[in-house]
Amino acid sequence: MRPALLLALVATSSLAEEPFASRFTVGLETLGAISLTQVRTQGGFGGGVHASFSLGPQWQVHAKAAWLWGLGSHTLVRVGGGWQREGTWRPLLSANLALGLGGALDVGTPDRLPARGPTLGAMLGAALLRWEVDGLIVSALEVEAGLSTEFLATGFRAGVTVFSLGARL
Repeated sequence: MRPALLLALVATSSLAEEPFASRFTVGLETLGAISLTQVRTQGGFGGGVHASFSLGPQWQVHAKAAWLWGLGSHTLVRVGGGWQREGTWRPLLSANLALGLGGALDVGTPDRLPARGPTLGAMLGAALLRWEVDGLIVSALEVEAGLSTEFLATGFRAGVTVFSLGARL
């Protein structure tokens, strides 16, 4: 309890120096993603929106929603957080949870029914080509990989954000 309280006090004191609204970032992105298990393949390429909130100069939490077409048109929702470097060059290391809703290529076998629920995933990611200049954040080739499941089988999940553009409020 005490370490969490100490961390909260340090984060709050460092955030008091900047206006609350300037800690929010919103933007657009283009990406591709895939989820592969024994019973379902879900993925595609498309675009999305994202919002993030800065917990300090280096830590952030974010939410992203994307609409993908290809291996079953679907919606991909991701939430997570991560660490970013201070300065103009701001690489981001993140951990995300993903929820895939909608179409997929289902694989049915005599002993296993096709999956009908959403896919869930846990991923680690890195955005090494990321810069911030005057409140404008540009990122290219952010990669993430991890595990995916639809509660019938577990498999691989991966994604790449080709280009992302965001602005501080």
